[in-house]
Amino acid sequence: VWETSYLLLNYLLASNEWLKSTTGLDSSVSPTRTVLEIGAGCGMLGLTLHKAFALGILGGGSDTPIAPPSRVVVTETSEVLGNLRSNMERNFPSPPIPCSTGTSAEQHHQLSVEELDWTRYEDDCAKAGIEAHSVDCIVGTDVVFSTRFVLPMLETMQFLSNSHTQIYLCLQERCVDSHRLLWEKAPSFGFCAKDISEQVYSDVALAEACRFGRALDCKLLKLTVVDQNSDKTKKKKKKKKNSK
Repeated sequence: VWETSYLLLNYLLASNEWLKSTTGLDSSVSPTRTVLEIGAGCGMLGLTLHKAFALGILGGGSDTPIAPPSRVVVTETSEVLGNLRSNMERNFPSPPIPCSTGTSAEQHHQLSVEELDWTRYEDDCAKAGIEAHSVDCIVGTDVVFSTRFVLPMLETMQFLSNSHTQIYLCLQERCVDSHRLLWEKAPSFGFCAKDISEQVYSDVALAEACRFGRALDCKLLKLTVVDQNSDKTKKKKKKKKNSK
């Protein structure tokens, strides 16, 4: 398990800020909040997030005694999918127990392991029942390590994202060129990328859970979807102003 997996997990457990703009909290009908992990490896991050939703550690609150339903999808390529599935079955060996009241954690919170190759994401998503632009939050750790995977990863995330989607990537710089390419190309895929590492490390409330990341030079990146309509409006106003 990479150190970045522990850091991102600690951040997501310690801060509910990342949940506030997802559709699960914005909508009065509380639709299922979908969280998808890319390049999950052994699955520690995604499996623990599912457990946190089921226990009410994430998603609940004093004004919402029952957290909105969640769906956590943990994804990987075929090479390591067998080990990932084994880890899910080892940690969650029994299928959900039917509950007549319809309020059990098992019924509200779903977990699945799915194959997702970034070079054929549409086919894999169709097989897994993941619709385009249906994911509320994408998480990934140490997924930027080779230049040849950066553009397929961005294209996959673009396919999964909608206007409310938030993306959190926790990385150590294993390939300088790959990181540079990520920053250069993210805007062309409709993403605004920000390095929120120091913001997290300097937050008193998060210091105990996350401060070790600074010593390990871990970078926590947040990507949000750019409002294309707003961007076009700004450009039109600027053009009109310049013409005057």
